[in-house]
Amino acid sequence: MPDTTIRLEGIEACLAQILERTDFPVLAENIREVLAGVEDRDASLRQVTNAILKDPGLTLRVLRAANSPQYNRGQPIHTVAHALALVGLDPVRDMALSLLLFQHFRANVPAARHLLLLSLLTANHGRETAAWVKYPLLEQAYLCGMFRNLGEILLACYYPAEYAAVLIDMDTRRCSSKASCHKVLGFTYEDLGRRAAESWKLPESVVCTIAETPTVMRPRTELDWLRTVTNFGHDLTTAIHRLDPEGARARIGLLVQDYAPALGLGLEDIQDIAARAIQETRAMFGALRVPMDELRLRRMTEHALDSLPPATVAETPVEAAEPGPDELLERMGQEIESEIASRRYELNHVLMMILETMVRGLSFDHAIFCLVDSAAGELRARLGLGPDVEPLLDRFRFPLTSRAAPLDAMLSEHKDLIVHDGRFTNSEFGRVTGAPFFGLYPVIANKVLVGCFYFDRRLASPPLEPRRLVQLRRLRDLAASVIRK
Repeated sequence: MPDTTIRLEGIEACLAQILERTDFPVLAENIREVLAGVEDRDASLRQVTNAILKDPGLTLRVLRAANSPQYNRGQPIHTVAHALALVGLDPVRDMALSLLLFQHFRANVPAARHLLLLSLLTANHGRETAAWVKYPLLEQAYLCGMFRNLGEILLACYYPAEYAAVLIDMDTRRCSSKASCHKVLGFTYEDLGRRAAESWKLPESVVCTIAETPTVMRPRTELDWLRTVTNFGHDLTTAIHRLDPEGARARIGLLVQDYAPALGLGLEDIQDIAARAIQETRAMFGALRVPMDELRLRRMTEHALDSLPPATVAETPVEAAEPGPDELLERMGQEIESEIASRRYELNHVLMMILETMVRGLSFDHAIFCLVDSAAGELRARLGLGPDVEPLLDRFRFPLTSRAAPLDAMLSEHKDLIVHDGRFTNSEFGRVTGAPFFGLYPVIANKVLVGCFYFDRRLASPPLEPRRLVQLRRLRDLAASVIRK
C-alpha cells in the first residue's frame, strides 16, 4: 500500500505542476464551441457547422469521414453542413477532442511534433483496424488512439530532464518504457495520461484505453473491442516507427501472433492498415500546414514489414486535402443540386449548404440568409456562417418599409447589389453590418420577395469576376427553387 500511495502522490504532484503552466490546458475556442454544441442536443446546425469551419483540420476530418464507406453510399460530400447531417454529433465530438491534443501542443510546444506524429499514426492505425474488423465507432477508435500516449507527451513537454532520463535508462538497460518509468518516476506514462484524461473529463472510453491491458482473445463487449483495437494501433506504431528494422520485424511477427485470435490480421492486412494510416496522417498534416517527411515514414514501414515492392504502398492514391477554388466551388454547387434532386432534403439544410458555399467557395467572410417576415413587417437574419456571426444575426433586422439605401432598391425593385467602394459605411445599414464591402441578392419565389442573401468581406478586395457572379446567382436561384417547392 505505501508504494501505491507514493505512486499516486507522484502522479498528482506531476499533473499539478503541469496544470499550473500558463499555456496549459488551453482549448482552442472553436473546439470548445463544437464540444458545447454537441453536448447540447438542441444546438443548431448553424452553430456546429460554423464552429467546424473555423478549424481546417476539423473540417478535413469531418469531410473525410462523411466520404468514407461507413457513411457515404452516393455522391462525394464537399460541404460540412451536408457531412454533419450524415456523420452525426457524437463522431464530431470525437474528432474535435482528437484535435484538441494536436492543436495545443503543435502551437505551444514545437518539440512535441515527433510524438504528435506518432499519436496521429496510432489514431489512424486504430481507426483503420476498427474498419477492418467492422467495429462501428470508427471515430471513437481514432480518438482513443490519439490519446493513448498522452502521458509520454506530457512528460516530454513539461519534464524534459526526467523524460531524457527515462530514454537513457531504456537504452542502457535495454528494457521497456514501463520499467524505466517506474525506476525514474515511480509511475508509468499510462498512469499520468489516464489521470490527465480524468482531470479533463474526457469520455470514459478514452480513460479506459490509456492502459497496457492483456490482449483479449475473443473480444465480446464494446470496451473489449476498443481496448484491443487501441492497443494494436499503439503497438503497431511502436514497432514500425520506434524500433530499428530488425527489431521492428521481430515485434510485428509477435503482433501477428498475439492479435490474430482477436483481430484475424495477417501481414498483408497490417501492410494495408499501415499504408492507409500514412495517407490519413499526411492529409491531416497538409490541412494544418505542417511539414511531414512522408518518404521517411514509408521507408520505415517498408523495412519494418519487409513488404511488397515500395511502389505498392507509395502509389496508393491520395485525395488532395482541398481542391482548388474553382473546382471546390463547382463541386459544392453540384452537391447542392444533387441534394435538391434527391427530394429528401430539409429547407434549412440546403440553405446551410448554400451559405457554406458562399463562405468557402466564394471566400466571403460572412454569408447570411434573411427572411421577409410579413407579420412583423421586417427583413431579418435567419441563418448565417462566418466568424463571430451570432451578434450580426441578432442585429440584422430592418423594416420592410425602409427606403434608405442600400435596402431600397432590393425591397422595392428586387435588384441585385454588390458594393466595393465602402460608400455605405456611415449609413444605418453600414453601422449594423460593420462591412464596407458587401452584397445583397433578393430571393424571389412565385414573383414574391421572400428573403435575400447578404454576404460581405471585411477587407478591401477586387470586384467579383463575371464567372463568380454567375455562381452567386446560381446559388441564389437554387435557394429560390427550394423555397418555391
